[in-house]
Amino acid sequence: MIGSAFNYSQKTISLYIHYPFCKRLCPYCDFFKVQYSKDLERVYIDGLKKEFEVYNELILRNYNTATIYVGGGSPSIASPEFFNFLEFLNSKLNLCDKPEFTIELNPEDINDNLILRLANSPINRLSIGVQSLDEDVLKFLSREVNLKTFKNNFEKLNKIIENISFDILYGFPEKLSENHIKNFSNIKDFNLKHVSLYFLTIYEGTAFYKRFQEVSHLLNDDEIYKKYLKFIEQLNVLNFKHYEVSNFAKPGYESQHNLQYWLFHNYLGLGPSASSKIFSAHWKNYNDLNTYHSSLENGNLSVAGFEMLTHKQLVFERLFLFLRLRRKVNKIWLNDLTGTNPERLKQFYIDLKRNNLIEDYGEVFELTDKGLMVSEEVFLRYLK
Repeated sequence: MIGSAFNYSQKTISLYIHYPFCKRLCPYCDFFKVQYSKDLERVYIDGLKKEFEVYNELILRNYNTATIYVGGGSPSIASPEFFNFLEFLNSKLNLCDKPEFTIELNPEDINDNLILRLANSPINRLSIGVQSLDEDVLKFLSREVNLKTFKNNFEKLNKIIENISFDILYGFPEKLSENHIKNFSNIKDFNLKHVSLYFLTIYEGTAFYKRFQEVSHLLNDDEIYKKYLKFIEQLNVLNFKHYEVSNFAKPGYESQHNLQYWLFHNYLGLGPSASSKIFSAHWKNYNDLNTYHSSLENGNLSVAGFEMLTHKQLVFERLFLFLRLRRKVNKIWLNDLTGTNPERLKQFYIDLKRNNLIEDYGEVFELTDKGLMVSEEVFLRYLK
């Protein structure tokens, strides 16, 4: 259970670095990304250095950095110069004891050169965007992955880094889903510590959005839930704990970086499109590489939007994020946080239990697998 609602004495911070380059643009991805070029990457790294120097002086030097996460884009295609920057950054930070340092990789990018760079870096956790262990699904996603080659490269990676996570998508058309779920059982052949299970959402502006005639999902809610449960059943057998809506971990291997977000701790984002939160201050960088760099070149931070959240907004966001976690929630704490009348909520808890959305233990409750999947709906019901 959680203690106080807002901890303004936090002495730690998390750092996110957005690497925006990809070899090819996947048809389903809506993160900010651009086609890789060496010249553009050089411009990006120059801006990143400037941004880090400013924020290190203004913010980072006042905190101990608990986690670092490099996402994208495709950081696995980055040049040696980018990895040199990561080592430089790591050497300048006030680090907590045993900080978690994660980088995202695409399976098709993994080779001996990348493995050597990782072996000589401070990185100690990998998040690999596998998406599927079924060849037909990978083709559907326009991913050029040879699963046999990837398995061999994984074993090499695992010799230097123990803490490895897979990203898996689900929610494909029915004719693909059956083999996708069946071949997911091959995950037992990988020495994984963590799995993230994400539903395939069709985002506006992606190639899939045009291809599927502007629908947001390829399956209805009942079908989605059935597929979700089939993955959970397999992960339970392999001793993965379901600790957040989309995340499963072996004991002691929860993603520390993502927990910082869900527990409403402070984080700083570097790079184009990156977001930051320091207590009630929220801001986001420009979603454009040229604007990002020119702002920093002219002596300004590359901030596209800045907001100081009100107490009501903070409560709303705090509760929304916390209800993504599979943790026991103290009802009194929840009432104090939101100022809700406990009498009004008695029927609320009865209805949730009747619909198998929570386990009710009297003073505390915990979301079920079904409740986690619809945690946003639970949250909105609570605020009615």
